[in-house]
Amino acid sequence: MKIKIYTIFTILLYFSVIVKVYYINAFNIFRILCMALVFLFLIKQVKIFFMPKYRRINMILLVFLSIIVISSVYNDMNPYRGINFAIQILLVFLYFEFLSENNIIDKNLQLIKYLTLILCIISDAILIVTDRFYISSGGYYLIGNKFDLSYLHILVFILFLYFRRKNNSIDTIKCILMFILTIIIAIKVKCSTALVGTMIVLILNLMNKKVLQKIYNSKVAIVILLFAFSFFIIYNVILNNSFVQYIVKDVLNRDLSLTGRTRIYDEIIDIVDEKALLGYGYGNSYEILMKKIAAPNTQNGLMESIFNYGIFGAIMLVIIYHSVVKNNTYNTKIYPFLAYLYMLVLLSMIEITFELLFFVILAVINGSGFIGGNDEKVRRINKCDYTNI
Repeated sequence: MKIKIYTIFTILLYFSVIVKVYYINAFNIFRILCMALVFLFLIKQVKIFFMPKYRRINMILLVFLSIIVISSVYNDMNPYRGINFAIQILLVFLYFEFLSENNIIDKNLQLIKYLTLILCIISDAILIVTDRFYISSGGYYLIGNKFDLSYLHILVFILFLYFRRKNNSIDTIKCILMFILTIIIAIKVKCSTALVGTMIVLILNLMNKKVLQKIYNSKVAIVILLFAFSFFIIYNVILNNSFVQYIVKDVLNRDLSLTGRTRIYDEIIDIVDEKALLGYGYGNSYEILMKKIAAPNTQNGLMESIFNYGIFGAIMLVIIYHSVVKNNTYNTKIYPFLAYLYMLVLLSMIEITFELLFFVILAVINGSGFIGGNDEKVRRINKCDYTNI
């Protein structure tokens, strides 16, 4: 069987952006090589990215990525991190626009589903058999820390939902089994946020399509994002609620300080205010915050974005998020990915979720809003074969 050229580059992109294998010391070199090859491939497709239908989102994206790079260089700590992050985001957006223009997104999402499933199963097997690799790699599993591992399991669950055929019992069983595996792994690695996140995507995917059409719109998306951002200010009000206390203490078995997060929220504003416009540079939060307040990060998604690349960068992130959701609410087939996106936004109340996987999901949703052709009004309106589980 002849292997399509895009299959090779999808695999290269996958290891450039979506997954990092922590048990291989030379993987970073391999990742850079993959990024370079994908970049060279996309240069040949450059005319696609200037088409009217992609132009607006790409211009917004370039402004956002320029701010990330400027912030990283300006702070002069480790500019490589920010530059690398910006390149990875650019590659994934442009690559899914290429897939969209050639109408092959689904074929490549299938490939990503199986790649991630295989790596998750291998990682799970290592996790069950031994903790030697976990200890020797400084608390990392095969494909990342407990958050990486759990969120990738949820991604596979979402991909099974995305490809589930209506009234197909085999597909439904696969979805249920993946859901169970995701819950088991989240419990095994003690990732409470992943448990909550899995339930969020399950609930959203069980909802009626008409209800989801009201939930999945750009106004609701912004409200959810702003609520998640404001949590570090209003957490006292929320945590004083008896039902919330029950969930935190009795269900999730956590203390009401949210594992020290409330202390960080009390101290973070003054630190962020010192470099509010351009931030401290992407990837520097651990070094800076450990010295200042003995914290690994800001423990809030949008606040971490402000810390990393300032208010200007965070505003551009919000604009990209709003634009992608606004342009794709009509496409019911993409609803599982919107559920995953909403999950990441909701979890950003107490976690750093606006990382590469967040932008991968945005890129998938963005690319799924178009079909091949040059008319900017042409949209890919799938006859939805997706149905609630």
